[in-house]
Amino acid sequence: MTLHERIIVGLAVQILELAAVAAANGCVDTPEVRLALRCLRGHCPDQVLADFWKWARQLPNANRGENCAASLIDLKAALDASGAWPGDLQARRDWVRDIGRRYRDERDRGNQSARAHYWRPPARPR
Repeated sequence: MTLHERIIVGLAVQILELAAVAAANGCVDTPEVRLALRCLRGHCPDQVLADFWKWARQLPNANRGENCAASLIDLKAALDASGAWPGDLQARRDWVRDIGRRYRDERDRGNQSARAHYWRPPARPR
């Protein structure tokens, strides 16, 4: 998995966690949730994503929050099984720390090459 895919999966899970919390107050079938589910499409089975969307769109308020939370647990388990999301808390912390470190390394590598080009005096014609 590339760094960008890890970042996208992490952000999508974060959006779905917020939606599961907000589901207790109303429907959460928003474009943000739809996009987050779309981003996770290649990393977990479509049935798990369809279940979360079904519970997010549930019109009667009966147990919508609990159903979204249960579906989110299933979604995280499917992501963990595919290797796209670490299961336990310490592994998740290490995963996020690794993403940040790799991002900073890539950014600094790009800055160093730009900086080296900027500070290097131009070649003199002979």
